[in-house]
Amino acid sequence: MAATIEMLERDIPEIESVEKGSNKWVDLMNDAIWNAGVNTITDISICDYMLVVAHDSGYSSGIAHAIRNLGYFHLWIGEGPKIAASLAQDAIKRFRKLSNRFSEATAWDILALCYSRLGSLNKALEHTVTSMNIFESVGYKIGIAWGYHNMGMIYHQAG
Repeated sequence: MAATIEMLERDIPEIESVEKGSNKWVDLMNDAIWNAGVNTITDISICDYMLVVAHDSGYSSGIAHAIRNLGYFHLWIGEGPKIAASLAQDAIKRFRKLSNRFSEATAWDILALCYSRLGSLNKALEHTVTSMNIFESVGYKIGIAWGYHNMGMIYHQAG
């Protein structure tokens, strides 16, 4: 895990001026983990570590983002869609409390992917639309485009 942290920190220029373990450090690292994704990061323990760091400082936003990241990673390289769905639902509740609509939409998208992998295609479509509506409300066109992509994949899966 130390190598993963070092790799992520190398790609974040402003991290040198931030105290390790601070809320800003947690934000930068959670964003880097999310942006790197499962193609770059194959050690899910980095997400667990970020959750512990955020929890130890009582940083609600850091906790919510770490839980969202855990859900995403469990979906693809961890325990699978059932665990990931539970984590995504937890993240959605936390992001709502924080009024973080953008991150809430990303968690809805993860939940939709979970249901798609579980074969519950109606729920997958419902959660995809929820995600797209939130992305539209915050003006994030890339999120809307990904939603259409995901809808296409769900319809393809349905046959």
